[in-house]
Amino acid sequence: FTTDANQSWRHSVPPDKRPREMLAPDDTLHDGSRISIVFRSIATFKLPDGRLFGQGARVKRRDALDSGSVSQQATAPTREEAAQLLDAFREQNVRDGDTFDWQATFGAGFDVTDFALIENN
Repeated sequence: FTTDANQSWRHSVPPDKRPREMLAPDDTLHDGSRISIVFRSIATFKLPDGRLFGQGARVKRRDALDSGSVSQQATAPTREEAAQLLDAFREQNVRDGDTFDWQATFGAGFDVTDFALIENN
C-alpha cells in the first residue's frame, strides 16, 4: 500500500453476487445494501478571519496570504464554484490513475468549505 494506491482504486462497492445461502447474517442486513465511504485528505486550512490556504485552496501557502503578495477573493464562494468542486470529485471517482489529471482538475484550488451553497439555492 502506498500513497499512490488511491489512483488505482475505484470509489465504489461492487455488487455481492454470492448465492443467498452463502451470505452471513450481516451481509443481508438492510436488504444487502452497502455503501462506499471515501476519505479525502485535502490539506486546506481556514484562518480565524475566514481566509483559506493550502493544497485544496486557491492560495497554496500561508506566507503568501500573510505577506500580501496575493489577495484572496473577499467575496464568499459561489454556488457555481461549489458545483464545480463536486464535479471535480465525481471526475476523480470515475477515472483511474492513468487518465485522471489531478493538477488540471484540482490544481487551481477551490475556496468552498460548505456545500450548503448548493442545497440552499
